[in-house]
Amino acid sequence: MVGIEESRPLWVWENDGGARRKPGPEKHAPWRRKPQPPQDTPEGCDAMAAADMARAAAHVKGWGRTLFEHSAVMWSRRARLLEAGKAGSE
Repeated sequence: MVGIEESRPLWVWENDGGARRKPGPEKHAPWRRKPQPPQDTPEGCDAMAAADMARAAAHVKGWGRTLFEHSAVMWSRRARLLEAGKAGSE
């Protein structure tokens, strides 16, 4: 009978995909970073503010215009806050 100590490497190998495992980088490579979503970068926030101002211009008057103008101001403020946070951390 094979002891636990002897069968563990085989068990690890089988659960890891064994011979069927695709060659290449590891699944969870710590050096790979996911790209930041646009709302987490000052440039992305500025782009969203510009898009909201363009949508506000499409509305002549009313709640739609007010809503998009307010959203554009909030995106601009978020962009400035992200820039200040980045400058403060450096």
